[in-house]
Parts: sequence; structure tokens; C-alpha cells
Amino acid sequence: MKKTGTILFFIALSCLCFSSTPIFSQPNTIWAKVYNGPANLQDSSVGVTINSAGNVFITGWSLGSGTGADIVTIRYNPETGDTIWVNRYNGTNAEDKVSAIVCDNNAVYVTGWSFTPSRDIVTIKYDAATGSRLWVKTYNGTGNGGDYGFAIAVNAAGEVYVTGRSDVGGAQKFTTLKYDAAGNMVAGWPSIYTGPLSTTFDQAQAIKLDGSGNAYITGKSGTAGTENYLTLRISSGGIVDWATRYNGSLNGEDNAVALVLDNTGSQVFVGGYSFRTSAVQDYVTIKYNAATGDSLAAATYNGPLGSTDQLTAMAIDNNNNVYVTGFSAAGSTGYDYATIKYNSSLAQQWVQRTTNSGSDFPFFITVDNATGNVYVTGSSFAAGTGYDYLTISYSGTGTMNWEKRENSSTSGNDYASGIAVQDSDRIYVTGSANFSGTGIAFYTLRYSKIMAIDPISSNIPASFKLDQNYPNPFNPVTSIRFDVPKSSFVKISVFDVMGREVENLVNQQLKAGEYLAAWDAARYSSGVYFYSIAADGYQITKKMILAK
Repeated sequence: MKKTGTILFFIALSCLCFSSTPIFSQPNTIWAKVYNGPANLQDSSVGVTINSAGNVFITGWSLGSGTGADIVTIRYNPETGDTIWVNRYNGTNAEDKVSAIVCDNNAVYVTGWSFTPSRDIVTIKYDAATGSRLWVKTYNGTGNGGDYGFAIAVNAAGEVYVTGRSDVGGAQKFTTLKYDAAGNMVAGWPSIYTGPLSTTFDQAQAIKLDGSGNAYITGKSGTAGTENYLTLRISSGGIVDWATRYNGSLNGEDNAVALVLDNTGSQVFVGGYSFRTSAVQDYVTIKYNAATGDSLAAATYNGPLGSTDQLTAMAIDNNNNVYVTGFSAAGSTGYDYATIKYNSSLAQQWVQRTTNSGSDFPFFITVDNATGNVYVTGSSFAAGTGYDYLTISYSGTGTMNWEKRENSSTSGNDYASGIAVQDSDRIYVTGSANFSGTGIAFYTLRYSKIMAIDPISSNIPASFKLDQNYPNPFNPVTSIRFDVPKSSFVKISVFDVMGREVENLVNQQLKAGEYLAAWDAARYSSGVYFYSIAADGYQITKKMILAK
């Protein structure tokens, strides 16, 4: 049976102790959406993106009925999580998979590969408003072998760049495509970098564009076990301006997986991992001159055990601070998230590691420039639930703001694959989760900013109680006092006059005590609202007025 809907229950557990300082809850879960394809088979979400208008788009692949894997792209309403459109792409044969998604204000773009019957790079442009496919382009390399798109970017003119690898004479080579806004291949493209050896396995894995029309590509290049970082700059006409390699001290595998540009377009930062011994890797982050490709600085991270440290993702803020994350050996507990902030000279500013009892594997990192907060998402193992989504927010100084774990309705594994943040009130996480009756499905959530809860007294109240908010009317912040006579799971929600839930103020386990919660209604319109408490069978609703 197909199951697409909002998950109406969210669990937020925290351990509270009474003090004179506010205790912060986890972020509120505004909505959670499941997409299960029509065949009720595996559905794997690979990424999420948002445009400046706040629209949120998800892409992934889904096994269809007799069609094999199809590319699925979805637009959700950012406020309610309602599905605005779904588009399934089934190519000429049984396998269509997607690797990456980007958007602008008018369109959404994805890339991956399609079996035609060889695997070709496939790129799709959708109308952002309606979800209709504006064009679909496939690229079959000269070797008529395997061609794969792994990263995508779009410029202000709507020109689309795709990079990955393509079969050239029996070897795999960096291949970068450029389409105009109508989907035509631009003259001078594709750009195929063959390098000094004809038999290497080269795979481009990340791309960024500067304001002058140059594309910066990074990935790995070489024979198996001895690959180097390979980073290129390609001009707007498809000419390779420079190519630079990094070969670590072992002459083993060096794999560049991420790339960012500074806000002037003058510096390129590349991140990946390098084998220090035959079984041990370190993070390696390199800074290049964007004009020449000269190496300007480098930083390595060897975790406290001197064992496996593998960088997986990278981000940069408006001040050109660079953030990397990955997994780092933690002994008996497996692996930790290890997240690092560097300044623009690659001097380390801080390192933060998770300390959970099972292995943690981060897959994506992003920065909210409005607040300076850093967000990391991935998966974390817990006894009884398997791998769960684990999303963490850090301040710019490295202090943890919150940590949020999401477990689906079964004990199966759940893997987060992407995160997008518009501000601290719109945090979207997507991935794939196990659900009873549907198996593996897309699972996408929106979080909002945390709410402060003040335990104002350690007195044990005689009963549950919900006081009238103060002030009332209010603009835009009001306080709500409530009593909890025993340890209970407490939910306090706000509803509009139509009965729609617009905010969760409290959604967690609380110890007995007297509490004060705040609601900031700055983004809501004036009018009558209702708030209710539900805890251990007790429920009551009160009215309040927002007057702007």
C-alpha cells in the first residue's frame, strides 16, 4: 500500500535539571513527510535544496513497477509539508539514478545517470512552480561505456554545468558538460580532461562556479590505490586553464570529495582524505589560488586515536571561514562526527566531536550566514533502533546549540543524506528511512528554532496547570506558564482560528516543576490563536490575541 503523509508524532527527549538559567529544548519538528513510490519498493532520497523564495525541493531514486529505478523530484510546501508536485522520470531502460540537485528561482535541476542501454549522464530541468520537465538531456561519451553525473551547478544566466566521469577509450575521465538555458550543449563543450595517463580512473565529484564564468572541479585521478586529488579550472569556453594534483606522503589513495570558493572568487578550497598508512586516512584540506592553481596552504586532521579520519563534506561562510566534517575513529564506540572550523588561512579554530555510544557518520554540512550557525547531518547508531538521523547545530564559536535524533517507526536503519537551511526557523533534512509496511522510503523533515523553557521553581505542583499567557494581547512575544506535577511527556501547541497547528512550543519529557515557555510570533499575522497543553491524559486549551 502506498503511504505518503505527514508523520504526526515526534519524539523529543531531554534530561532536565533545575537551575536559574534557561534550559533549551531540541528544535521543534514542524513537519515530517514520507514518500513511498507506487511499487512499495526501495526509495532513496539523495538531496534537498531551497531557493530564495523559500521553496523546498527533494530528489532521489525510486524503484517502480516494472521500470527499475526512476528519478523522483518533489516540491513541498515549506510551511505545511504538503506535496505540491511529484515528478517521476523513467528513461528508456531499467535504471535511472540521481546524484545531485540545485535550483534557482524558476527551475530545479538534477543530474545522475540513465541506462540507455549503456549508462549515460542524464540532466533534467523542471519548472519550479509546476514540476513539469522543461528538458531532459543525456550524454553518451566517446567510449560508449559508463558515463555518470555526480555534481551540478547553475549560473545567473540559467546555464547548467554537470561534472562526473565518462568512458574515453576504455578509461574513465573527468567530463564536464555545459548546457544553455534551453538545454543545448554550449559550443566548446563538453570539456574532457585526459591527463598524462591514458589508463587512469578519474572521477569528478564536486563543482563550483565563479562570477566570471569559470568552473572549478575536483575529484580523484589515477590508478586504483594510488589516486591523487585532481582539481581543475575550466573557462567559460570549455578550456582547462589549470590542473593541479595532490599526492600524499604514502603515494596511496588521495580522494578529493568537496570544493568551495571564497566570496571573492580568488581562492579555492578542496577537501578530502589521504592515506597516511595502508589502513589509516587523514582529512586533508588545501587552499589554491583560483587564478593560477598554486597551492597556498594545507591542513590535515589526524584524530586522537591516530586511526581512520575520512572527510565527507565541506562548507564556507561569508567571512571565508571553512568548515569540514567527516567520521573519525573513536575506539570501542566506532566512529564520531568530527567537525572542524578553519579560518581563511586554514588555521584551525575549533574541533567538535560527537560522543555517542555507537558509530556516527556525517554526510553533509551547511552554514546559515544569517546566524553564523553550522549544521551537520548524517546517521548515528543506537542500540534497539539501528542507524538514526543525527543532526547537530553549532554556533560559529563551536558551541553546540542542539542535537536532534530522528528514528522512523521501525528498528531499521535511517540515513540522512542532505540538509538545507534558510534561517534558524527553516531547517530541512532529507534521507531514507525504514517504515513498517513500506520499507525504505524518502523521509524529509522541517525543524524550526528551539524555544527556551525556564524551570522557574523546583516546587512540586499538586496538579497539571496551564495559565493564561502574559501579556495578552501581545506583540510579538508572550510567555506561557505551566505546571507539571510528575515526570511526563508534555506537548504545548499553538493553533490558528482554523484549528491548524502552527507551532510546537514544548514537545519533550519534563520533570515535575513549574515552567515558563515563550512564543515569538513575529512571523505570524495578527489575530486570535489558541494554545493547549497535553500531558498524561490532561488537556486544556486557552485563547490569546496577537495584535501588531
